[in-house]
Amino acid sequence: MTWNMGCAFQGSKYRRAHGEAWNRLEELDPDVAFLQEVSHIPESIDTARVVSARRNQDGTYQTVVYSRRGSLRRLMPSPVLAPALMGQAVLAEPANSSSTKPIVLASVHTVTGHPQAVMELAFEALPPDVKARFPGDRGSWNAHVILEAVAQSTSGGRFIVGGDFNLAWRFDETDKSRRYWASDQFRAMRDKGWLRPHLKFHAGEERTLFRRENEFFQLDHFFVDQDTYDNSTSCDVLHLEDQDRLSDHAPLMLTVADTPA
Repeated sequence: MTWNMGCAFQGSKYRRAHGEAWNRLEELDPDVAFLQEVSHIPESIDTARVVSARRNQDGTYQTVVYSRRGSLRRLMPSPVLAPALMGQAVLAEPANSSSTKPIVLASVHTVTGHPQAVMELAFEALPPDVKARFPGDRGSWNAHVILEAVAQSTSGGRFIVGGDFNLAWRFDETDKSRRYWASDQFRAMRDKGWLRPHLKFHAGEERTLFRRENEFFQLDHFFVDQDTYDNSTSCDVLHLEDQDRLSDHAPLMLTVADTPA
């Protein structure tokens, strides 16, 4: 399951209901949860089952990978990419896996709203050989840095990447400045072998953002490798009865059939 829990801003009503959101998460009982905008992690949760990184945007919150089934091991991006990620991706793998190539789990929350100067400084900090592989426009290179970090960790193996990408197909229609270049970013993901299981079961994107009535965007996505895609049996937006109280994003649930380790 991937879910932006809506706690980025101080004073947010979702911070006040954050305990209820965690209760709802436990009721839904996913094996793995990719969480964004997490205000705090309940003390009842074993810290060995959580890998997190802090992000700041008018307040402090965390991007999290949580495992119900077993402990996690943090995966570190290369020193070249770590500073440029700016906390946009948290990578982990099962700590007790017997596989020679354990599945890589990544919770993603791409940056938005940063001043142009900050974005340019982060981009310019990349070494030339790395920077050359990313587009020059400052609106789309974030996803490419995340792609590179995950690719370095997977080495061609299995992966599940979930999160709030702040990216939807309709951005190319609604954002005439082409600041996001959504189609280019989705194309780059596809070229890297990232497949979208939601589109395996649905004709198009579904709304996951509920901040404003006129924003019918799916910002939350899963991307998986070919084997995981083939073994996916469902991928659905969950419509919670108390959605408005818990978060401005709806959760997205992916079900994958058991496969040999």
